Amino acid sequence: VLRAILPAAIVERLVQRSLEKAVGSSGDLWPCPTPDCPNRVALEDGQTPRLECHLCGAEHCLRCHASPYHTGVGCTDRAGSAGEPADELLEWMEKTGSRQCPQCRMGVTKQDLNQQSTQRAECHKMICRNCSAKFCFKCLKQLTSDFSCGCTRNNHGFIDPKTGNFVAHLTEPSRRRRAEQRRVSMSSPKK
Repeated sequence: VLRAILPAAIVERLVQRSLEKAVGSSGDLWPCPTPDCPNRVALEDGQTPRLECHLCGAEHCLRCHASPYHTGVGCTDRAGSAGEPADELLEWMEKTGSRQCPQCRMGVTKQDLNQQSTQRAECHKMICRNCSAKFCFKCLKQLTSDFSCGCTRNNHGFIDPKTGNFVAHLTEPSRRRRAEQRRVSMSSPKK
């Protein structure tokens, strides 16, 4: 039905978004770690997480994103033996106030590294560029259409990192319910 009334480019964009949503919420579908590579693969329990991507040509570990794949060494052993770069990255993240996505553990920063802990320049509501999880940069709680952690005002939304478009956070019934709860709590007599 949508194909009959919408332009082909919009239909294609909707299909891509729904596929990304499905991959992000699936435990056995994994994206190629190469940035902007559209390849997605299924990884079954017990299967070696090695990907030789037929689209971008890169070789990766799907679990830890090592490139090239670490043959004969597990992800944790590889990370432990790598030592210095991982330590340097963690040091840099702490120094700049960068965080990790609570869903996929990808490093996330705000545009202005000097003001990451504040909301003066940028809101705490984030969408992970890697897995599309919505979360609070300050407390790292995942945010849904009817849950807000309270670190940022409820009327604030997100900016989609891929399109730059505004994405509303709380659905209208959630906003009304929260506003009603605030009115009730403010009007109840204090003891």
